[in-house]
Amino acid sequence: ADEIVVAVPTFSIEKGIYAEAVSVELKTETKGAEIYYTVDGNDPTIESTKYTGAINVEKTTTIKAIAAYTANNAVTYSNAVSAEYIISPIKSYKEVSAITSGKKYLLVSKADSVLGKPVEGSKKYNYLYKEAVTMANGEIKTNDHYAFTIEAVEGGYTIKDAYGRYLYTKDDTYKNFNVSATMPEAGAVWTITFSETGEATITNVLSSKYVQYSAQYNSYGAYPDAQGTLPTLYEEASDTSVEF
Repeated sequence: ADEIVVAVPTFSIEKGIYAEAVSVELKTETKGAEIYYTVDGNDPTIESTKYTGAINVEKTTTIKAIAAYTANNAVTYSNAVSAEYIISPIKSYKEVSAITSGKKYLLVSKADSVLGKPVEGSKKYNYLYKEAVTMANGEIKTNDHYAFTIEAVEGGYTIKDAYGRYLYTKDDTYKNFNVSATMPEAGAVWTITFSETGEATITNVLSSKYVQYSAQYNSYGAYPDAQGTLPTLYEEASDTSVEF
C-alpha cells in the first residue's frame, strides 16, 4: 500500500500582531485526518487537545498543531506547525526628554520614521529590526508590543521588552543585543542622556556600546562608535488605549 502523507494543518489567520482578540480556525487537506493542538508551548501529540472548532485567542499565544490520520490501528502524523498571535492594544506615545522609571517607551529613529521591534526568538545575532511608524502632531499610535519598559536601577536603567526580557550586551566585538528572562549579572545596565534636540544616547555600562539605528542593516544595534541615528524616546501616554 502507498504510504499516507498527512497534510500539515493550516491556519485561517496569519501569525502576527493584532490589536484585539482573533478567532483562529485550523484545517488539513487530508480527508479523515484529525487535528490536535497546544497553546502551552509543548509540542502537540494525539494526547493533546483535539481541534473541534475555532480557537479564540485573547492574549498572546502560540498555537502548535499536528494532523493525525488513523488506519488499521496505525497513526500517521503530519509535521508540526505553529503560529504566534500577539494580542497588543494600540497605544499613544509622545516624545520625551526625560525618563520616568517603570514607564514604556518606543525607540524611534525620527530621520527614518522607524521604531525598533523586540528581538524575535533567541538567535546568536539579535538586532532590533525595524517597523515603520507614522508621526502625527508629535504623537505615535502603535501596538504596545513595540514598547520597552525602562526602569531605574543602581548605576542607570534596565530595558525590558514586551516579553519581559532584559536587553543586555557583552564586552565583545558583537554589535547585537542579548536577551534574558532574568536580570543578567553584567551588561544589563544602561545610562541614558538626552541631547538638546531630543535624541537619546543609551549607553551600556559594561561595554560602552550605545544604541543606534543603522540604515545599512535596517535594524538597531549596540555599537562602540558612531554608526547611524540615535533613537528618540516616545513615552506611553496615560490611559491611551485607542478605541476602534
